[in-house]
Amino acid sequence: MRRKLILFASIFILLLYFVQFNLFSPKDLVVFLSLKKASKENNICDKNASTLIVMNTALLAQFSASDIEVVDLQNLGAVVDSGLDINYLIFGYWEENFDFLHRKLRKIDKTTIRVVVRNIIIDTPYIRILISPIKIHQDYWYMQSINELNLSALAILTPHDFSRKSATFLNESFELLVPEPSHQIIKDLKASRFIECRRDLAQRTEQLYKTKFNIGISVINASVVDDMAYLRDKLRTIDMTILLHSGSLLGWYRECGIIPHTTDIDLSFPSAEYNPKMDDVIRNDKRLKAYWRLGYPHDGLEYSTYAGPAKIDVFGLYYDEKSNESWIGGMIVDKKEKIKFVYPGAVVLCSADLLGRLFHVPCDVERFLVADYGDNWSYPHLTSDYVWDKSPKSLRRVGKFTDEEWPKVFKVFQ
Repeated sequence: MRRKLILFASIFILLLYFVQFNLFSPKDLVVFLSLKKASKENNICDKNASTLIVMNTALLAQFSASDIEVVDLQNLGAVVDSGLDINYLIFGYWEENFDFLHRKLRKIDKTTIRVVVRNIIIDTPYIRILISPIKIHQDYWYMQSINELNLSALAILTPHDFSRKSATFLNESFELLVPEPSHQIIKDLKASRFIECRRDLAQRTEQLYKTKFNIGISVINASVVDDMAYLRDKLRTIDMTILLHSGSLLGWYRECGIIPHTTDIDLSFPSAEYNPKMDDVIRNDKRLKAYWRLGYPHDGLEYSTYAGPAKIDVFGLYYDEKSNESWIGGMIVDKKEKIKFVYPGAVVLCSADLLGRLFHVPCDVERFLVADYGDNWSYPHLTSDYVWDKSPKSLRRVGKFTDEEWPKVFKVFQ
């Protein structure tokens, strides 16, 4: 224990030394890194280990330039600007380690260290060091918001793959565990601001379903969220991001779940991330049953697949810079008609919890909901009263496909 205490004190004295000489840029590259005592198990989630989750690769450069002997850190890869404009050096710690960590940090400099809801804050002339508790959820890590610092809550999917680098400090053996691929962690952090669903609306809506609509058992079982997460992870393997859309976005935000009378799941992905391998990923999957592909990759792409009886639609989400509008495509198959669902502005991604799973959502949720459902989006209506190709406020009719185009834009897999 004595050696651990000395180790923690030495690390943070070293960090404060770096800060005093202004070695950290105000615009830091943010990425997860774990520095922990080497063990046979090498379990990153070992809550009894002396573990800090460091969200800053600038720290790596400082280690390699310091008295700490680090093996091959220069080959971790080129530094890439994450686009995150932050003034914080952010660490995470397992919640169980708070008392130990706080006691030791207070001995370093009582005047610069304070605690806000178990967040340890170290103020310096150049940068603020924040040490925040990490909460482990089913498939993601969560850091709570800090109103005093105007910091939103953050959440990213739990990293699973790590490259390992050995290091020694004061004759102690350590491992640097760097999540791979690093570009995915950076991408996740850009969309990590965590948004809560409207629990106030969820309670009211649940009562309306029981009293006015007499709705009991849901059409789609809530377990479909596991299939949604499965599809999310499959597409992540080809660097594609999915987000909740249309009815699924509304269900998460208004009901804090899935609309009980809905008959399908709506997801989308930024069209700029389209990967031609998407076709193979969806068509060849053994768990989900591919149904059809509609549209072109550059114009109105849509895949539909089934998770048991639940249909999952995945739309390409496009952005037109000239009109400053985002849109997804649609198709009235029996008429060979092409339609669009249009939303104002570009989409900025945030993170959200849907029944215990982490998904991306538009940060400006209500702007999307108003575009689709109008100002009364918060009041539920039966799916039977909602016609997908007539009711949405975002609907635009844009023409028909020619007979020559049809085989290219309409493909049934079954």
